[in-house]
This record gives sequence, C-alpha cells and structure tokens, in this order.
Amino acid sequence: MNAPQLARVAEPPTTDDRQFLATWTLSAADGGRLSIRPQRSTIRLVELARLTRRLRPVLACGGMREIVFDLAGVRFVGVEQSVVRQLLSEFARTLHLRCRIIERR
Repeated sequence: MNAPQLARVAEPPTTDDRQFLATWTLSAADGGRLSIRPQRSTIRLVELARLTRRLRPVLACGGMREIVFDLAGVRFVGVEQSVVRQLLSEFARTLHLRCRIIERR
C-alpha cells in the first residue's frame, strides 16, 4: 500500500482523542516501562477513568512490565489522593504490571 492509500485509511482524531492527548503525556522505554504524566496540574476523576479505559486493551497485549504514574504537583478534583493511588495500583495489578507512583512530598 502506498502513502496516499494509507492516508485515506487513517481516521482523523476524534474530539475524545484530542482531549486525551491534551491531558496525558505517555512515553515507553526500553525494558518495558510506560511512564504517564498529566499535562495539567488539575485532573478530574473522569479523565483518570478515560486513561485506564484506553490503556487497558493495549497493556493487556503484553510487552510492558512496569507503569510509572508521575503525579508530582497534580491535584485530583473530587477524589482523595489516596483513592487515586489505590485505583492506579489496582489497575496495574490487574494487568500484572509493577506500579510506581511519583507524588509531591
């Protein structure tokens, strides 16, 4: 398939795609580590739910061994930080991934 055909096959990003990419920075490293950092200082619980919903099928395919959530300087609206830690840890556990959460001390 040549480049013009590929361009026709690709779907344009949806509003949800653009919001997701404006909210989170994701980077994968050698050794199977996925690092995730919010791009804003305030995150709503619904945005955290969107993150886990989008990542679950990708991470379930394997290849990653550890997920790092960099939450330093982030405030979650409508939920306690301890609940966020618990949700993210459980998310990683169900996918058999090590979980590291970086927080402001």
